[in-house]
Amino acid sequence: MKPLSVISYHRRHKGRAALLISLGILITAGLYLMGALLWTVFIEQGRSNFMFLTRFSVVTPHFNENSPDPTVTAQIRANADVAQVIPTKVIWVALPDVMADSSSGFNFIGLNENDVLPIMEKCGATLYQGQLLRPGSNGLLLSEEVAANLDLQVGDTIDASKDPDLYGSIATPLEVVGILKSDVRLGILSLEFLNHHEAYSQFAPQFLIIAHEDQEAVVDAFLREEIKSSQTDVLTFQLLTESMTHEYLLSLMVLVPIIVLVTGVFTLVIVTVNWISNSQRLPEFGILQALGYSKMWLIRRLTLQTATLTTIGWMIGIGLSWLILLLFEVIFLAPRGQNLSIPVLLTAVVLTLPIPTAVIISTLLSVRQILSRLDPIAVVEQGERSQEGEQKRSLTTSKSSFNPLAPATFYKRHKKRALVVTGAMSLMIMAVALTIFLIAVSFDAQISGLGYLHKLSIIRPSGAGIGLDPGLVAQIKTQPVVERVIPVSPRFHMLSVSIPPFVNAEASPFGVYADDLTYLVELFGLELNEGNLPRPNTNEIVISEVVAQNRDLQIGDVIGNPDNPAFPGAEALPAEFVIAGIFARSTDPLDENWLGFVSLEFLESHEAFPVPDMPPLMVVPKEGEKEILDDWLEGQLTRDRSVSTLTYRQELDRIQANARNQMVQMAFLESVIAIVAAIALAVLNYIFISQRQSEFGVLNALGYGRIQLVRRTFGETFFTTGIAWALSAFLCLLGLLSLQFWVFTPLGLKLNVVNFTPWLFTLPIPVLVIVVTTSTVARTLSGLDPVSIIERR
Repeated sequence: MKPLSVISYHRRHKGRAALLISLGILITAGLYLMGALLWTVFIEQGRSNFMFLTRFSVVTPHFNENSPDPTVTAQIRANADVAQVIPTKVIWVALPDVMADSSSGFNFIGLNENDVLPIMEKCGATLYQGQLLRPGSNGLLLSEEVAANLDLQVGDTIDASKDPDLYGSIATPLEVVGILKSDVRLGILSLEFLNHHEAYSQFAPQFLIIAHEDQEAVVDAFLREEIKSSQTDVLTFQLLTESMTHEYLLSLMVLVPIIVLVTGVFTLVIVTVNWISNSQRLPEFGILQALGYSKMWLIRRLTLQTATLTTIGWMIGIGLSWLILLLFEVIFLAPRGQNLSIPVLLTAVVLTLPIPTAVIISTLLSVRQILSRLDPIAVVEQGERSQEGEQKRSLTTSKSSFNPLAPATFYKRHKKRALVVTGAMSLMIMAVALTIFLIAVSFDAQISGLGYLHKLSIIRPSGAGIGLDPGLVAQIKTQPVVERVIPVSPRFHMLSVSIPPFVNAEASPFGVYADDLTYLVELFGLELNEGNLPRPNTNEIVISEVVAQNRDLQIGDVIGNPDNPAFPGAEALPAEFVIAGIFARSTDPLDENWLGFVSLEFLESHEAFPVPDMPPLMVVPKEGEKEILDDWLEGQLTRDRSVSTLTYRQELDRIQANARNQMVQMAFLESVIAIVAAIALAVLNYIFISQRQSEFGVLNALGYGRIQLVRRTFGETFFTTGIAWALSAFLCLLGLLSLQFWVFTPLGLKLNVVNFTPWLFTLPIPVLVIVVTTSTVARTLSGLDPVSIIERR
């Protein structure tokens, strides 16, 4: 075997090769798993829920008094590439995501008796347990994945009272009568049942569009280009793909800075380890050059050695990640009706490519720098880089220190080492804290929207399309702590507040009667900044200054126009609303709210806005009785699962719980990276300390015990980690203030800059570095022989 080949070198230096390969495996696996799990947790579930669009498309004509536009359906039926047009109605439910306390939307499809079997055949579905639907019954067929996701079996019933968050649109109980084995996720119920039930009469008719074989792409293009309009919604597989791509790109906006920081840290660690190793090989390089090997040959050889190890580590890391993900799928995902898809595995590979690329390029540059100053003659003669370098070496400092063994003094003498360790750790802490801070500030900005619940609470039915029980309303009105009960219309998706980076918080106005509007304006001390309050029986609307600033709205702007949206993402409405007034922002931050109002008289007169006989209620307590009222509403009243309450503390707890869940999810995903980073940094720290055995031997011979030496290295590590953590805190604070000034303030939003929760998630990195470094140093010093070290000097 060639003595100068890459393989021969690594066989002679197995420990060094194992170290670089291990770092490559850890780094690749950490980044790959983070990317794959991010996709699985936040994107894959939503994609899986709508994969039925690979079998048929969905068309929804709007605003036609619950009857479809005949011209739209006729145009679709006339297309030669369309095989079937099947009428349907859907019930929206939420399916729990892989991680707890989050969910994604899913549709139960209502089908006529004659359409059930054709749709099952189209979706590759066969009956696995139970029986098929009986026409007009409340039966429900679910695919295995959906049943597992909802933890349902044949014979179970579901409705809004069982879980309002999941089944809020189900007004009457539905019974699971059958479980299907299916190629895609399905939920099928009887369309005859939906059509003849009062609670679902307001649901818009829809159509399933099935293309002839091999014409799916043609029909997809036809629906998107000719049928889709402001009056007709179209949902196709191509549109789903575009939507998922958009969601993934949004996720990448958060992920890319993390990848950049992580790549920078790991590249710095590996390049530093390589630099130390290559610096120790200068005699070898000098002899090889003296034998006639050029510097370019040496550069290629050293770069190839690193590239080989990095590539091996990268490949093993990918393979190890696939094994871990397979176990994760079998143990955790599959029992919850979720599977990993090929796009997940392939997309995550791309995220890891910057690591070996950056390492190889950085190694090439550092090797060129080292060899550019190589003097082979001086190396051969004296084993040094150059004679001139020896003459310039100084053993004294210009100024002595009062505490020469202090951590600060040590790093003054080794500035490059301090810069590498501190910089790498700061970048890693920033990578972990970045996403957590984005989640925290996003949820904090939503709290202002709850301000109106400081002075009242809301009672509403759990199911869609139904009213409150009259007896319950009478019970509320007779409560001693209740000052006034105000009927309000259900909130529609009329307005929202954009909260960076990805949240749109509900800010739709309440429909109230004229007398109640006057009372509420006085109750909240609202003052018009400009314009007037909505007049009864008109389509006028008054909004808050925050909403107006956030969405760039002014007096006279129209909300709900499908052809001219008032702001990006604004939904088309059955009727248009004109902004007639804007409330001024409250001077007291505690009283800030996003309240807006429309005329309830107008909503009641419009068929597209059905208002129940007993609509939701605003319950205003007597002065000083808010806590007592909320205790009663949350305790006694809501034992009946047919109603739900909105109180300030409930909604605040919900927002904070969601924020914590999101942080925990991200911390779970980033924990892999954090652990890998801590190990890599600890290895780098350990290498630096291993180079100081001569120093430790001399100090030991001078009377410093091993415990004192361990305490000294602990102090040095604690010093650098503390500096790194403080630097990260400063940079994050600076970033938050910039975010407040440049992004949130122009949108009318405020940030809670003094939020210490995100920093709790960064503590494992410095703690693990300190523990690993201190323990390895203690082990190294346990075998220290100061006499032999002094003799070698």
